[in-house]
Amino acid sequence: MMRAVVTGASGMLGAHVVKKLLEDGWDVISVIRPGSLRKRPWTADILRETEIIEADITQPVSPSIRCPSAYSRSDVWKNS
Repeated sequence: MMRAVVTGASGMLGAHVVKKLLEDGWDVISVIRPGSLRKRPWTADILRETEIIEADITQPVSPSIRCPSAYSRSDVWKNS
């Protein structure tokens, strides 16, 4: 099964991307801003079928967030 990570998944465009990926049989990880489902409850039905990670992508990656194939900036710089 193919796996996709969609940032902004609770937004208008992101939710439609997630919906299409799910229809096509993808396993989806949805990255959303903390509290965004309260602001956009209509996306909850779509995202319920995904793994949801609440994160602010403008902040450094928390060690508690586990996402395959994701690197923190320090990992990328160390390996370059």
